[in-house]
Amino acid sequence: GAKTNLSLVGKFLFPDHISFDNFHEGIKLPESVEAFLERFGKYPKYVLADGIYGTRENRQYLDERGIRYTFKPLGRPKKDAASENQTRWRRQKQRERNRIEGAIGNSKEHYDLGEVRAKTEKTERAWIQMALLSRSIMLAGQQL
Repeated sequence: GAKTNLSLVGKFLFPDHISFDNFHEGIKLPESVEAFLERFGKYPKYVLADGIYGTRENRQYLDERGIRYTFKPLGRPKKDAASENQTRWRRQKQRERNRIEGAIGNSKEHYDLGEVRAKTEKTERAWIQMALLSRSIMLAGQQL
């Protein structure tokens, strides 16, 4: 089956990368950030992601663009007020990350993302994109 990198913006899921090959998901973070820039004309204020995305290269990439992230800091923990505030912010944002897990679960349960019955890569890719589009249309309709 396909491996998919998704971005959650507001309530909407965007497929940033769909692949049928094995790959390390962490290397796709810059691609997702650039896709955000292309879609919305600006970089995100922060990135909420699993720890696997917290590579040194990704941290440097995000730092260069002024984007905050929720990865645990490297090295020994600091004992000052600024780092405590950063830790509090990071924990709060990590809790917000649960929304993407919920959105994926909702898509699997209600939009057939969990039971892709396509036979070829082309049709499986279309299935995934249509499931996410259906979800987005339903959510947009609810906001009217």
